[in-house]
Amino acid sequence: MIRRPGPVPAPPAVEVDRLEPGGRLETAERIVVDGFPLPGFQPYHPGEVFPRSLLERQGVDLFLASRDGVPAGACMTVTDDAAGGVYWVTTLPEHRSRGVGRALMHAVLGHLRGPVTLTSATAGKPLYDSLGFDTVADATWWTGKM
Repeated sequence: MIRRPGPVPAPPAVEVDRLEPGGRLETAERIVVDGFPLPGFQPYHPGEVFPRSLLERQGVDLFLASRDGVPAGACMTVTDDAAGGVYWVTTLPEHRSRGVGRALMHAVLGHLRGPVTLTSATAGKPLYDSLGFDTVADATWWTGKM
């Protein structure tokens, strides 16, 4: 590979917010439904994946990443006194490979205390490896028609 001399583009601005109850829940939910994608939840109906009461539960947090002011990625964490779990980490296709997933994970890791667990898709494993996650087991997942 080679890069010819020339100006270097500025890195994208990625802002990550922890959503409050009543926050932009539907935006985060829509990113998860479209980003994975979850065809069983199409057409999209707000509240089917993440009901509004979810953010009211102790230990459940949703994070929303915006790139240059545009919603681009989301994830959910669930914590208790012993450990934290990270779920549904996704970036919309048009924002992938632009630091959105990394920004989400940095925000999540800054928020959680103690051991953190997650299940990684093949595409996410290099990011998680670079953040210090170790593989403890392999899993095979199957899907069928919903």
